[in-house]
Amino acid sequence: MKEVPFFSVSGSHYECGRQLGTNFKAQIYKYLDLCKNEPPPNLTWQECVNHADRFVEITKQCFPQIIEEIQGTAAGSGIEFIELFALTIEELYSESYSLKGCTDIVLLPPASEHTIVIHNNDLPGSFYDVLTQVEWNFDDGTQMFTVGLGGFMVSVGVNNSRLVLSGNALTPTDVRVGIPRALIARAILLAKTFDEAIEIANHPNRASSYNNIITVPNKSVSVEGSATSSDNILPKNGVLTHSNHYCSKKMLPFEGHPNYTSSIERFNAANRITGTANEPVDLKTAELWLADHSPNDVGDDNTLCRHGKTSETTFGFAVDLNTGIVEVASGHPCQNSFKKVWEIK
Repeated sequence: MKEVPFFSVSGSHYECGRQLGTNFKAQIYKYLDLCKNEPPPNLTWQECVNHADRFVEITKQCFPQIIEEIQGTAAGSGIEFIELFALTIEELYSESYSLKGCTDIVLLPPASEHTIVIHNNDLPGSFYDVLTQVEWNFDDGTQMFTVGLGGFMVSVGVNNSRLVLSGNALTPTDVRVGIPRALIARAILLAKTFDEAIEIANHPNRASSYNNIITVPNKSVSVEGSATSSDNILPKNGVLTHSNHYCSKKMLPFEGHPNYTSSIERFNAANRITGTANEPVDLKTAELWLADHSPNDVGDDNTLCRHGKTSETTFGFAVDLNTGIVEVASGHPCQNSFKKVWEIK
């Protein structure tokens, strides 16, 4: 399988966005076409665009630099800003949340001698050609690496403060107008510290929330959120796992997709694999877990390496925060090897 394309940008937030828009124009137009051709239930795409202004206003007040990135992407790609912003509002797609799925495992001492984050990202297969890898070099010296959609959308990432953002789509029932959860995830990578990142994940003006997993050397937390509530899940014995359903008792009342079989089975598989490790795990061993097809050695909708009809693993992401090495497997990790793509400097 062809590798997810990589591009390096530098400058102000606007200039980085403009460079992304110019270089990833084809991916952005395809992303827009995919969303236009399959709008949310009971809404046309134009109605989605018409809703966007209310989300823009709140986001601009809280994170103007992210608005600047999208404005730059619009200038570089030739697409109207408001249409690009509408792409970020997953809250309009609440009935389609289950199409997105991810599985995460974080390892800290004593489970590993290093701090390791691994993540499988699951999407409809048609989105593979929209995926991008980006190295960001901002004027203030901040650097980060992200994998996401169309360059400007962030699924996972790590910055040069050795802070990793990963996590999982959830199906909260209290969606409202606010900062789109996809942009909350992007904003977390603005953070320099663990506590600052948690504060951003819990931003009071969020429209909804992912399960945002925030990891720094020797510390990790799973911030299970919705629009109006959240709870923190901490590692046990150096292990943190999560997929696409609420695990915290506090958050169960917000579950919009109860008995989500794929998520439950992937979560159980992650716990089973980590529970059988007999010695501290290194990055290469952890990466092998993302290719797992247990319990029957056949990949399907319920395996860590997902092979579903509506959603499949489109990339694997792995970070060792002690060495600073970041690796990505383009496509299914069972068929495609992990390769070093970035190093924290």
